[in-house]
Amino acid sequence: MSGVIFKLRTDMFELNNKPWIEGNDNRCKMCNLEEVEDVFHFLGICPVLNEFRTIFLEKKYLSRESIIKLLNREDWEGLYKFAIEAARYRAMLVKEFND
Repeated sequence: MSGVIFKLRTDMFELNNKPWIEGNDNRCKMCNLEEVEDVFHFLGICPVLNEFRTIFLEKKYLSRESIIKLLNREDWEGLYKFAIEAARYRAMLVKEFND
């Protein structure tokens, strides 16, 4: 669990936002919001992940403040479960529709 939380807290979770790679398309490939797919988008905004957010974090959307509280140990168990399941779903969608 600690490895996943560490990656989320340091913005190293496997998402499209990789500012160190020049020319990288960092937008979310799951939704059509055309937003950068960073930890804040993944955890709190992406509408494709609403179901997972509701199940594991009990909210459809999360504000930036709520995400910071989660990352600072408000509910690491729920955060971990959300991240694992949402990442699996994301990987399946990206593989199916974007490869």
